[in-house]
Amino acid sequence: MQPDWNILLTKYLNDQLTPDELTRFLELARAAEGEEELKAAVEAALSDEQFSGLSDENRADALFRAVMLKADTSAQKQQGLIVRMFRKRMAVAAVLLVLVGLAAFLLWPETGETDLIAEVRKQVVPGDVLPGGDKATLTLEDGTVIVLDTAANGMLMAAGKQVRKSSSGELLYTAVGDAGATPAMHTLSTPRGGQFRLVLPDGSIVFLNATSSVTFPSFFTGNTREVAVTGEAYFEVAAKMAGTQKVPFIVNVKSAVGKEKARVEVLGTHFNIMGYDNEARMVTTLLEGAVKVVSAGSNETRLLKPGKQSVLNPETGAQGVSDANEEQAVAWKNGYFYYERADIRTIMRQLERWYNIAVEYKTIPSKKFSGTLPRKEKVSKVLEMLELTGNVTFKIEGDKVIVDN
Repeated sequence: MQPDWNILLTKYLNDQLTPDELTRFLELARAAEGEEELKAAVEAALSDEQFSGLSDENRADALFRAVMLKADTSAQKQQGLIVRMFRKRMAVAAVLLVLVGLAAFLLWPETGETDLIAEVRKQVVPGDVLPGGDKATLTLEDGTVIVLDTAANGMLMAAGKQVRKSSSGELLYTAVGDAGATPAMHTLSTPRGGQFRLVLPDGSIVFLNATSSVTFPSFFTGNTREVAVTGEAYFEVAAKMAGTQKVPFIVNVKSAVGKEKARVEVLGTHFNIMGYDNEARMVTTLLEGAVKVVSAGSNETRLLKPGKQSVLNPETGAQGVSDANEEQAVAWKNGYFYYERADIRTIMRQLERWYNIAVEYKTIPSKKFSGTLPRKEKVSKVLEMLELTGNVTFKIEGDKVIVDN
């Protein structure tokens, strides 16, 4: 007998299902054969003023950025799991297809994303781990260290009157040095579980991912602008002129111990550099403009156009160019993880950096994963989403996650 999805969905959204009915509803919702009927019921429910808040774009994006996972049963996608982030109306359908004890998302009051995340944080259970946030230190040339996540907003007097922490949590450099003055070298560093945004003296923007750093002058002089980076950083470089000539922007990519990996030469552009020491490849992805990537190991040079990426082996210096998935490259900056046939070790390395956890493997699942996972959820929710694949299980012990299958 076919279920009446309209009745079941209405009772579900009104929290009127009995425990037995709820169990049955979730089983039916996750079954592939009920997908089209359930989607139709969701569309009908969203046209009802009673549930109009569910179709609000902002609320849907906030509620369902926590991407739900659904096993894909099509023959063409048997090798892994497709993780989809549905927005607007389809977000509701996606969630209903994979609900496993997450019904509270649909029943929360219509609040903004900030309130929703605050609600998630309140629900942290013992042994759980919160996501990272805006955390960083600023090290001055004289060795003074300023902890930015606890520093008050406004001018940072220890760094001079030109350095300000804004109310939105970014670090702003605005001063221009006196003629003939020598700039001081400063370093912005993020820990595990940290990220931070920096506006350089020339107006260029640097967004640091976890366990990363950028070293830069307190003001730029001469005919070049040069900084050094470790880890991962996204750049929006401001154009600067010296007479009729554009002033190039140069990023020296280094290891944590200072070994040169590559030199990225820029002329006003948006790009992402991923150069963590525990990743086998350094990847430079160009979104706008033009960059030239020069390998430190071999001096191999590649000129990138928008939509392309350099893939470099830091050990050998070998470098190639391929088409880029721009969304994947900057997903971390936009609040989520993005995977394309990634193995579990790749996923867990990113979770280690963002959640400041240690990972232990009892077994290593061979399955590949594709799709997105949220960066604003506590770690138990992210792991729960991965477990929905049926291919992996996790156990949290303090700040350690044990992987099994």
